[in-house]
Amino acid sequence: MASVLESVEWGKHALEFLKLIELIDDDKPAIIYLRHSKADYSQVKSPKDGILTEEGIQASIEFGTKLPQKHRYRIFHSPYPRARITAEKIRQGLLNHKVESTIMGSQKSLIFSKSDEQKIMKLFSIYDTDFNSHWISGRFNEVEVESSLELAKENARIIVKNLQGLEPGSFDVYLTHDVVIMPLMFHWFGVYHYFHWTGHLDGFILQLYSDRMVYVDKDGKHELDYPHWWTMR
Repeated sequence: MASVLESVEWGKHALEFLKLIELIDDDKPAIIYLRHSKADYSQVKSPKDGILTEEGIQASIEFGTKLPQKHRYRIFHSPYPRARITAEKIRQGLLNHKVESTIMGSQKSLIFSKSDEQKIMKLFSIYDTDFNSHWISGRFNEVEVESSLELAKENARIIVKNLQGLEPGSFDVYLTHDVVIMPLMFHWFGVYHYFHWTGHLDGFILQLYSDRMVYVDKDGKHELDYPHWWTMR
């Protein structure tokens, strides 16, 4: 069967991401933050209701079949349909190889959970690709748009809580959106790529140690200290 990921331009980023898993420490559990697959918004009133294209569905299944089979996977997703469907299709690909995997359900922290949706859409229509730089730099009223730092802190609390008791060789996969992945990388790792939005089925991998955090992205493997506010290990 022909590879969807090899036949579409955006698929190269997903294939490159899969190779990054080779860089992790198999003696520790790992966390993946991944953007959803290719979606279609043409038939819905709100972008939040977009669903995967057929290309996006097949790419998600293929992505799942290409994930290393020696690991175990728990998959969380945002409340939006495109993230949920991506999670389900990735698991379908894993099950094709009888890989142990579980859909853990929706996590509100994987998208704006404390902000007015209409206000978010209006700001996107005004600022377009500049939305994240305005958001991360604190230019929006936090009453209307939750602080990107607070979102990063909330995600940190959740991943640490979910890691408790997770065995080495296990992955917690969080299916989310580029607009969430970018501020996490900024507040957790100090990384910000202006005009570089995370591609479909692309993101980063994170492993937590008592004295440092190690993350893997398109630029390789990096070790760094925890942010001063990251008190949980």
